[in-house]
Amino acid sequence: MLRITTRGTPDGPTVVGVEGRLVAGWVAELEETCERLLAARRTIRLDLGAVTYVDRTGVAFLRSLRAREIEVLNGSPFVAELLGGADHR
Repeated sequence: MLRITTRGTPDGPTVVGVEGRLVAGWVAELEETCERLLAARRTIRLDLGAVTYVDRTGVAFLRSLRAREIEVLNGSPFVAELLGGADHR
């Protein structure tokens, strides 16, 4: 299961909170949320503080977001290692 929440202000970045398992079956839902925000010219910060597991598809998607300069926050040491350690706080 994956839960996605968004919060932010009109002038600031939108924080996209992700909770649960980021696996192949759920990546499309997160991708849709991010694409909608990017289309609206929103700055996105992705908060992975409540992510418990990421599979290969999830890792590839997170890497693609980072390549688009989307900030990835609060990933566990496990997620940070999968992504190469950059951007995680």
